[in-house]
Amino acid sequence: MLYSFPTTSLFAIGRLCEVVFGIEAHYGALLPGGVALACTLMGGLMAVAITDMIEFVLMSITVAVGVPLLMMEIGGFDAVQAVALVVSAIVIFACFVRDAREYIENERRKGNDSGGGPTNPDR
Repeated sequence: MLYSFPTTSLFAIGRLCEVVFGIEAHYGALLPGGVALACTLMGGLMAVAITDMIEFVLMSITVAVGVPLLMMEIGGFDAVQAVALVVSAIVIFACFVRDAREYIENERRKGNDSGGGPTNPDR
């Protein structure tokens, strides 16, 4: 998984090019990947460091502007907390159901599914 992490941005760009421009996703991923490779080869490590710094600044500005706008749009921290409580309850219930299903399935595999509890070894 760790080795494939850098490819996720190329995959996303490829899908974006597929939707927006109508070209196939792998061509949409090869083009920006080729541009990045060419810039790295021509500019060296210093060029990569400079572009990473510029990217960090742009992402920081985006978060600094985007998060307050999003919070105003959804109703503030109280709305986020209310949604988080509902989502956490749903996740806990889903985990309980999954664990119950796994338990039942394991009991069936063992042959202990008599419908009313564990089997009596004396029978």
